Amino acid sequence: MRFDIVFSEKNLAFESFTPLSDYIFSTNNILVEDYFEFSRYLNPGLDKLVDNPKLSITSAAEFKHRIRFFHFQKVYHVFNFFFHFLIDTVQKKEDRLEIYFYNCNEMLEYDVMLVDHFIDRLSNIPNNITLYFDECNSKIKNAAYVSKNTHQNHTPKVKQKNFWDKSNKEKMFQRAMNLALYEDAIRLGTELFHLATTINDKCFLADKIGIANVLYDRPHLAENYYHFVLDQKCNTEIKIEVLYKLSMLYSRHHPVEKLDAKKAENYLLTARSLIEENKDELGESYTFHKVFNRNGLSLLLHRKGEFETAHHYCIDGHEQILNTYGPLQHILHRSVLIYNSTITATALKKFDQALDQFDYLLKLDPYYPNYWVARANLYSQLGQFDKSVHDYTQALALNPFSEGLYCARGIVYEVMGELHQAKADYEQALYFNPNHVDSLLNYGVILLNENELDHALEVFNKLSLLETNIQHEVFNNIGLVFMEKNDVNSAIHSFHLALNLEPDFYTALINLATAYFIQDDKIKALEIINNAIKIDDNVDSLYNRAYLYSEMGQLEAALADIQAILSRDENHVDALELKHSIKTKPIKSY
Repeated sequence: MRFDIVFSEKNLAFESFTPLSDYIFSTNNILVEDYFEFSRYLNPGLDKLVDNPKLSITSAAEFKHRIRFFHFQKVYHVFNFFFHFLIDTVQKKEDRLEIYFYNCNEMLEYDVMLVDHFIDRLSNIPNNITLYFDECNSKIKNAAYVSKNTHQNHTPKVKQKNFWDKSNKEKMFQRAMNLALYEDAIRLGTELFHLATTINDKCFLADKIGIANVLYDRPHLAENYYHFVLDQKCNTEIKIEVLYKLSMLYSRHHPVEKLDAKKAENYLLTARSLIEENKDELGESYTFHKVFNRNGLSLLLHRKGEFETAHHYCIDGHEQILNTYGPLQHILHRSVLIYNSTITATALKKFDQALDQFDYLLKLDPYYPNYWVARANLYSQLGQFDKSVHDYTQALALNPFSEGLYCARGIVYEVMGELHQAKADYEQALYFNPNHVDSLLNYGVILLNENELDHALEVFNKLSLLETNIQHEVFNNIGLVFMEKNDVNSAIHSFHLALNLEPDFYTALINLATAYFIQDDKIKALEIINNAIKIDDNVDSLYNRAYLYSEMGQLEAALADIQAILSRDENHVDALELKHSIKTKPIKSY
């Protein structure tokens, strides 16, 4: 079966892939309702097919009332949903798919992300799907696959269907903002910005385009839009909101070197003055703006370690919103304040209060997976691992397409000693994202511990080819695999690779010393273990050196290390046994 996918710079995210989404939904009608949160990305018309979707307060909030927007990487969960059911449909129908891509140089950035992820998925599992490209877009990371699978650029056989009402730019802009499709949002918002006829409309759009740029990792562009608003004589509420967002830029979103807590606080203080000066104009929204301005200050106070005041602001703010507006208004804003209070209560080690707040929060918004994850993390911190697993499982029921959630639950299972479940979770994470770094690392370690050495080496070698900040750990683990395979020379080479990247990597130094000891190069082993002890002179490293000294016949040096160990732990069994064995030998001096 052949599908032709035609890219166009004028398309919106997922629009080019309509033939494939039609193929999926034609045999999976339940997807629309059961997975509405994800399926609605593939066709805007699906919104009309589900009357009461199970959406979180955040997802269901009207555009004009939104205060929380997702980061654009949320779309990877939609990719996982899309590919999972595409592959599942192919297997059920026993089809063989050939997918031809046209106009690849007109790919949107989201198209590039989707295609790269698609290629990664296909490389990891058996399937009957092959992708062909008319040309290689320079942004595609899997260029080797594309080069191998090129086709002659004939006219596409399938005419592109269009379910996107692009004539209604405002509706499509709101949809793009709500679904974290910020490439679309920036383009559509910019068009609407230039078409706007009133200054309030321009400022409203500038505010939202700023948000889109922040969450698309372009905070410097967002700041330009925010300052445009401040330079205009526009609606006071828009200025208050923009000042809040400028504060968040300098406290959270800018690169680390540009963060400035003082500047962030000044923006909030300017907003506070604006709120008080315009109390009458703000009317019933006065309390709301006052509370949320203070919520911004609570974030800054929390970062300065002033947890008690920050906590008071969150608790009191929620009470003010609830008492002023009742239980049916500003529910999203209330949920944010309650969630923030769990963070401040945890910082104060008021864990019972934090858990009470989570209970309240999850009754208010049971469909927001992030809240289940946050409580799962708290339960892990408290050592209540069964409850942590329960909450991760609840989050996965809401979003079964998140590799990060499977990995997080797998880590908890490992702590519990439930290695079979941990391994299964890492495998599921890698099914969705074959390059998920933490899952590859943790999965490889389990394979190593289970003596599945060839498989472990395969996993670690794959991880070594990825761009990560843990390459030193990866090469150390490769060295451990070679040690178990009795290939000491290869192990030594791998440990040196780890230390070339991280010269003070204590674990690799200890492992390298062990490898040289096995090779009977005790002088080299001693040199390396001395370097390790300079980094961390813990009792284990001292014992290792003491044992090495004893093997080299340097018994006085060995006894000195043993004495240092026993001064810290007088009942250290291994040190006492080594001391006893040395005392039975004549002491030699060299």
